[in-house]
Amino acid sequence: MRLLDESAPWLQNMRVAADGIVCGQGQFGIGAVLVIEHERSRRLLFVKKAYRLGFEGNDQFACPGGMVRSNGERTSLSSKIRTSLAERVAAEVSLDLQSYRDIAPLEGQPPVIAAYIAKGQRRRTVILPFVLTISQLVAPCAQDSTVYDAQWQEPINLWAEITPTNRLIAAYYLWSRLSETERARAQPSLEEALQQSTAWASEVQLPFPVAPWS
Repeated sequence: MRLLDESAPWLQNMRVAADGIVCGQGQFGIGAVLVIEHERSRRLLFVKKAYRLGFEGNDQFACPGGMVRSNGERTSLSSKIRTSLAERVAAEVSLDLQSYRDIAPLEGQPPVIAAYIAKGQRRRTVILPFVLTISQLVAPCAQDSTVYDAQWQEPINLWAEITPTNRLIAAYYLWSRLSETERARAQPSLEEALQQSTAWASEVQLPFPVAPWS
């Protein structure tokens, strides 16, 4: 099963950078995150990344995941995503994705763009979101130095505490299940995230993110 449709124009001409990160057209890297929900509880599994100088997501929640990397083999983008996502999820929340076959892309939205500083350079990343519902409320445990906390949370209680990119992704995923009151409370934080991600998308000539309510 293919993990995503690789025919989107902005997914063409992928290349692997010297550090192994999969990149598009030289202007942005490709990242993948996994939205993990316990049954239909609206409780999602989040991590907090270790502090990095210049990182916009310091002390904020994010979905487990990271950059898509190549192991040097000539494989499809879907295969690279699956391998990279499995490695990051195992390291960040100790969840073995080999036990789960129902991972699917969160479809219907343009790519969401993140920006950060690494090794003194401003970098932009297209974040591809995937979703998984699990029946057992596992106790997450970070096994990687880049993560200092992992926990289950309901986004409706902490929109402003989620990174802008993951804030939009969580809203896309949950919007149809929110009440009118919950949507109204979420909108200011989501409008802020939309503004930031739109600016980052314009820098790399990619489609702008859309509002969850549009």
